Amino acid sequence: MKSSFSIRKLNPFNHLFGRLFLGFWGSVVILIWLVLFVSDQLSQIEGVKPADGFQVAQLEYAEKKLTERPNRDLIEKLKRLQGDSRSRFYILKAENSKHTLFPKHLPKDIPERKLTHLAIADKKLQVRLDKFLLTGPVSITDNNNTYSLFIAYKVKSRNEFYKLLWRMPESLKLLLAALVTIIPCWLIARNLSVPISKLRNSSHALAGGDLSHRIDKIAKRHDEIGDLARDFNNMAEKLETQFELHKRLLGDVSHELRTPLTRLELALALAIKNPHDCEKQLNRIESEIHKLDEMISNVLRLARLENEELALDLDTHDLSLLLKSIIRSAELEAEQKQIKLMADLPQSCLLTADAMLLNTALENIIRNAIKYSPNQGEIAIKLTEGQDNIQINIIDNGPGVNESEIDKIFTPFYRVAKARERNSGGTGLGLAIAQKAINRHKGKINAKNIKPTGLSVCIQLPK
Repeated sequence: MKSSFSIRKLNPFNHLFGRLFLGFWGSVVILIWLVLFVSDQLSQIEGVKPADGFQVAQLEYAEKKLTERPNRDLIEKLKRLQGDSRSRFYILKAENSKHTLFPKHLPKDIPERKLTHLAIADKKLQVRLDKFLLTGPVSITDNNNTYSLFIAYKVKSRNEFYKLLWRMPESLKLLLAALVTIIPCWLIARNLSVPISKLRNSSHALAGGDLSHRIDKIAKRHDEIGDLARDFNNMAEKLETQFELHKRLLGDVSHELRTPLTRLELALALAIKNPHDCEKQLNRIESEIHKLDEMISNVLRLARLENEELALDLDTHDLSLLLKSIIRSAELEAEQKQIKLMADLPQSCLLTADAMLLNTALENIIRNAIKYSPNQGEIAIKLTEGQDNIQINIIDNGPGVNESEIDKIFTPFYRVAKARERNSGGTGLGLAIAQKAINRHKGKINAKNIKPTGLSVCIQLPK
């Protein structure tokens, strides 16, 4: 069993790196071989092509000079035309002969067969040899004899390395291509597989409980792997935040539960100690039980809103009447702090919604504004009906929220630092419940600080 596992592990096709590396390498090697093969075939076709204008003009000039004085020897005229030039020379060949008349001995880089092939062509052609550019023929008649005239120009010799590369067997070309491409293909495969391996290790670290683990170097890449790494970091950050919030919730709830339970125990002990005068203690017990019930109800309400599959109880309601009812209910609490609730509501504003959820959301936001508004403060509640949506603004003149925390106040179980300092007694569920309720109605909710002091919560609901 061990040996089979090790063999399977050594199989490169069982690893992403192996598959990428062999795939890239094999593809590039085959591609290079095909390019070499096709270029070799094309070079044989394109070795001969029509002569260019300059070469043709040179040949026609030579033809004119050689036919001007027919009584002179053709070879002598050609020698004079040749002169001392070393970069250019003429070649004269009898029409039915395999050998040249001038010069007597051709350079070894100009094979006679090339001249034979060009001589039977019906038009002037140009051949690129290793060290010469050969052009012709031009037909010349002298003393009833027909000759073919060519012109050859010296060109720069091809590099010996490329000549060797060009002439080597196809198998060696393939081997050379494999050796040349192995390093870049290995780098390409490694560039893809190593980051994925690191992402895998990071996911294991996260699954192992290290929620603070982040990917740094890979997240700086500007490609899909970099996007994946950044998404991983965002996911890890959200998981860590939620975990910290739940840990804080446990601390908050345990503290909040312990406090009323302690008071219940104390009130119960006092009632037992003095059974004839226990009305005050019973009222206190009732109050603490209500606090416990409210806390547990909020947790259950949030869990209900988290369940997207739970259907809403939708019906048509007048939003103005709903807000008036909430304001009347909150006035008693506002009067204790001498806070004015100023409502700007239309006569009627119909909306299809779940009345209980919407009532909970609006009540939580208004009570939250009352809680953090100063004594003798003001809270403005404005309802406006647009063409496509309905907007509700609730504005207080409290201390507002730190800008670094304003995006978190709708997060479940989150309480801003000021609220904790004030020991407000909340568990950070009110605004989270409000946001979930608004989102279930396909609406939006956001908050922003206003100057000089205060917080504005804006709700938009689609009509």
